[in-house]
Amino acid sequence: MSGASSVSSVSSICSSNVSLIPTGPQVFINFRGKDLRKGFMSFLTPALKKEKINVFIDEQEERGKYLISLFDTIGESKIALVIFSEGYCESRWCMDELVQIKEYMDQNRLVIIPIFYRIDLDVVKHLKGKFGNNFLDLVDKYHPEPKKLQKWMEALFSVCELFSLILPKNSDISDRDFVKSIVKAVKKVQRNFSQERNGVNEYQDFSVPPSKLTITMHESPNEEAVQVTVLNEFYQMKNQSPVPSYEFKFWVDLTRPKGNVFMIDARDLSIAWSEDSNHWTWLTLANQNSNESVMEIAFLKSASWLDVAGKFDTRYLTPRTRYEVVFVVKLEYTFEWETLVKLKLDLPNTWEKPQEQNVDMFDYISDQWLDIPVGEFTTSKKNVGEISFAMYEHECQLWKSGLFVKGVTIRPKY
Repeated sequence: MSGASSVSSVSSICSSNVSLIPTGPQVFINFRGKDLRKGFMSFLTPALKKEKINVFIDEQEERGKYLISLFDTIGESKIALVIFSEGYCESRWCMDELVQIKEYMDQNRLVIIPIFYRIDLDVVKHLKGKFGNNFLDLVDKYHPEPKKLQKWMEALFSVCELFSLILPKNSDISDRDFVKSIVKAVKKVQRNFSQERNGVNEYQDFSVPPSKLTITMHESPNEEAVQVTVLNEFYQMKNQSPVPSYEFKFWVDLTRPKGNVFMIDARDLSIAWSEDSNHWTWLTLANQNSNESVMEIAFLKSASWLDVAGKFDTRYLTPRTRYEVVFVVKLEYTFEWETLVKLKLDLPNTWEKPQEQNVDMFDYISDQWLDIPVGEFTTSKKNVGEISFAMYEHECQLWKSGLFVKGVTIRPKY
């Protein structure tokens, strides 16, 4: 939540404490006022102002409609600074704002810059130490509904997976120097917005975002697959005026139905705790044939919380084609998988509920790579944008192991 109209009345609330400067995309700051207002923010605020960065402050907000109004303000922002400190989880306002910020990020309406102030990323991600105790105390105090609690946790884990700025607890770096890196990061994001704005035309909803090329993999399923260059057919959609063509390369399997095929490697997925060697390890997969590039796969050693998720832009796919999304996995036999695992596919720009199902992982115990279907959709003008998909299990307390994750394949349905 952003700074209050009166320091005395809401000094303990998570809030932004900076003024509004009408220049560039609006920046919303989510932080724990009790921890940072009189210290760190006294450095960050002037530094942002000096660079004429448009930062929100809610001095005019009425306390009675504070949270709803703040959610509106978050939606109007383009950048969110989420500053984690030791006391962050003491405030339910911080957590509720974080959920809202994460939802806007998922809709590509907001860029998040996570900042870890005098606290380690691992402490926040795994709810350790005093930070974790504060979270448990918050749950005990407010007894949130299960869905709300899950959203709090999902928001924490998701934001921790992003590129972050970290000032460790015992670091010799001064607050002033750390502030310089934050300002630099904000200005970089602003420049990206400016470049995108200068290159935008009225058909931007149908253009292929070049940045997404870094997370797409060219799949060569067998030796009959060939690499070709094609024109994205979205530019030829009915009632659209001609726009500059965009060519890109991908693998076409001549034995498959017509359509682009993509595979997102495990490295390009969001896997909770994947960088913690106590829970996951990364293995190199040997080439199956000369057309395949070397890739890394994720192996689950031990974890009670399973969360593997990703996104993909439908503008890379062949128009008017039925696609299926599948996780590519192997599973060793272990008894810990007795709880059903959930799968979810969420389509863009639609009022339809996400496609959800439960699967029994015992059906996928094998020494061969198997496909776990997540869902299906037909590419059309109605669902242009990013799809999101996930495989997760958050409820069972048994420590699971033995799962290999190769990636996610998005392919025309047979």
